[in-house]
Amino acid sequence: MINNDRLLVQILLLVLFGASLWVMAPFWSALFWGRCWHLPVGH
Repeated sequence: MINNDRLLVQILLLVLFGASLWVMAPFWSALFWGRCWHLPVGH
């Protein structure tokens, strides 16, 4: 039972981590491309 609960917690944390990455991905992408756009190499 303890091992099953531990596995369930790991799956829940993995899903939560994946969801947070999915939500933050457009923000980090926009920040990254916006910052690179001001570099001379970007043009």
